Amino acid sequence: MKNHAEVTFLIILALMVTGCAPLTAQPTKSIPLSTLPPTLTLEPSDTPLPTASETALPTLTTVPLTATSTHTTRPTRTPKPTPDWMVFSDIGSGMIAYVSDRDGDNELYLMVFPDVPGEPVVEYQLTYNEAEDSVPEWSPDGEKIAYASTRDGNWDIYVMDVEDALDTTQGIVLQHLTNHESDDLSPVWSPDGSQIAFASKRDGDWDIYVMDADGTHLSQLTNSPDTETKPSWSPNGTRIAFDSGAGYNRDIFIMDSDGSNLEFVVRADGGWPAWSPDGTRIAFFGRLAGNPDIYVVNIDGTNLTRMTENNYDDWEPSWSPDGEWLMYV
Repeated sequence: MKNHAEVTFLIILALMVTGCAPLTAQPTKSIPLSTLPPTLTLEPSDTPLPTASETALPTLTTVPLTATSTHTTRPTRTPKPTPDWMVFSDIGSGMIAYVSDRDGDNELYLMVFPDVPGEPVVEYQLTYNEAEDSVPEWSPDGEKIAYASTRDGNWDIYVMDVEDALDTTQGIVLQHLTNHESDDLSPVWSPDGSQIAFASKRDGDWDIYVMDADGTHLSQLTNSPDTETKPSWSPNGTRIAFDSGAGYNRDIFIMDSDGSNLEFVVRADGGWPAWSPDGTRIAFFGRLAGNPDIYVVNIDGTNLTRMTENNYDDWEPSWSPDGEWLMYV
C-alpha cells in the first residue's frame, strides 16, 4: 500500500510501466516495459558538473523536539465512486494518497482500489480546512500518512492515522511533528518507519534534516548555500537521495543517511528524486530536453533514460511498491 512549498496544482494522475514510449496527455495511458528507449545522450554543458568535494558536509546538530497532538473535527466521510479512474483497477487492490485543489485549496484525498476487478474505485477526502495540505507520504506499514500543512501559519510536518481519518464517528487526531517559524516540507519515512527526513528553511536556505518519527532528535544533514529538497530513502535505509542547486534547476545527489559521503549522480535541471524499490535506480523530473519530463537513471549516474516525451509538464514521479509502475503528475 501504499510538493514543493507554495505550489498549488490540479492533480492529473497517470500510470506507466517502467519503460518508454511517446505518451499522450491523457492520464490513462501506460507504457509497456519491453519498449525501453536507448540511453539518452546529452549535449555537453558549458557549466561544470558539481562534485562531492565542492559541497562541504555539515557537522550534525541534534536538537530534541516534542511532538504535539491536535484534535480536529471534520464532516462525515462519504465514499464517492470515481468511474474516470476505472482504467487503473488492473493494478490491483491498494490506495493512493494525493492532493487536489478541487474545493478551493489543497486538501488530501485517498483513492481506494477494489479487491474485486471491475468494481469502482472509491475516493475519500482526508483533510478539511482553509489551509494548504500537501506532499502526503505513506508510512512503510501503510497505517499513517506524513504530510505538510500551513494550518498553523507556515509549513509544518504532521502525521495522521489513516484508519482514524476514515472513521466517521470521531475527529482526526494529528501529530504535529515540527513547529518552527520557518517552513518544513517534503516528509519521507525511513524504510523501517523509525525516522522521517524532510526539507527545512530554518537555517536560512533549504536543507535536508532527519528526525525520529515522533518528532524528536532532529539532525541537519546538509548545509550549503544551494537549495536542497525532496529527500528519498534508499530501500535499505542507509542512503538518501535529494535534489540540490540554484532555484528550480537542481541536480540529483546521494549521501549516507547521516549526511556523509556525498555523491553527485546526474544533471537534472529539475529534481524530485524517487528511489526505486529494488535500490538500483532513481526516477526524477528534468528539463534536459526542454519542458519537464520523467527520467530514470542508475544510482551510479549511468543509463539515463527518458520515460515521457510530450508537450506537457510531467512532475513528481513515485514508484509503485513492486517497481513496475511510475505515478506522476
